[in-house]
Amino acid sequence: MESDKDNQLKKSQKEGDLYYNRAKAFVDIRQSDSSYLYFNKARQIYLEINDSLSVAKSIINMAITQGEEGDYFGSQETSLQALDYLDKKDIKHHFYLSINYNNLGAVTDYLKDYDQAISFYKQAINFSTDSANRRIYENNLALSYQYAKRYDDALAIFEHIIKQVQPKDAEYPRILTNLAKTRWLKNHEYPANIDFLKAMKIRMSKGDLWGVNSSYTHLAEYYEIVNKDSALFYAIKRYSTAKNINSPGDQINALNKLIEISDPHDIRLYFLKFKQLNDSIQQARAAAKNQFALIRYEVEKNKADNLRLEKENAEKQNRLIRQRVITGASIFLLVLVAGGGTLWYKRRKQRLEL
Repeated sequence: MESDKDNQLKKSQKEGDLYYNRAKAFVDIRQSDSSYLYFNKARQIYLEINDSLSVAKSIINMAITQGEEGDYFGSQETSLQALDYLDKKDIKHHFYLSINYNNLGAVTDYLKDYDQAISFYKQAINFSTDSANRRIYENNLALSYQYAKRYDDALAIFEHIIKQVQPKDAEYPRILTNLAKTRWLKNHEYPANIDFLKAMKIRMSKGDLWGVNSSYTHLAEYYEIVNKDSALFYAIKRYSTAKNINSPGDQINALNKLIEISDPHDIRLYFLKFKQLNDSIQQARAAAKNQFALIRYEVEKNKADNLRLEKENAEKQNRLIRQRVITGASIFLLVLVAGGGTLWYKRRKQRLEL
């Protein structure tokens, strides 16, 4: 027969899972503030029932949400907190360790600390549990080498992982593009446009607009050196696609490129769009950071308030107990004195009668 404690534990676990699943649903519809809120609620319940793996899962998702909203320092801090609840010796934790280290690598890349990002990606690879995820982490590691201008290290990885995929595989265009760009960065004589165009056509055939947007980016960069008209053509295509997929960050980058390579009479228009959009993005990121901080503050405040109430209730209970003890002792002493007095009176009366 289950005890009340077991029943309460199951109830709390169910409540935590409910919050966690609700948070995942908000992730699917890209409502970051709501998803962060419910991941935090789930985390709090999992903490109360000492479910460390579920605590870590909640924190990792919170960190990823922060990173996606541009809160890179906050994401880094949150991901590091998740490590406190993961056991590197427990194989069941390895999948989540790899995800967490990959997120740490990604946000650290954004902060341009490439050496540290490389270290995080190596940890992600070390804890990866399947070949598909490992290739993603290896691709990210190679990109970090590329950002750090360690082109030979990047090429060694890209050349290794492209042998593991087929042209029909979803990841093939990405790896082909990254390999071609690294070769081109190392040697600007390399005709990277051939591979860029090949990857773009594959992405178009699959309706992968995010991938197509990436292809336009690399083609604009490549042609900026060899053919300004082609660079302008692909930069305009990128800006249009970025608007279609509703990616403000890509729109900003596309506008930045258009400002660099456009004719003087077009630059002012692109600059005004750039400034307006950039201000909007900065405001949105600041609002997201404040919202995340507010959610954490409210949870910690509620936790502190609950602890204070528990302390006050405990103190009240202790006062009641002390009062009852004092009252009981007083009554006992009164009874004792009354009984003793009665006995003394009877004995005195007997002596007087004698």
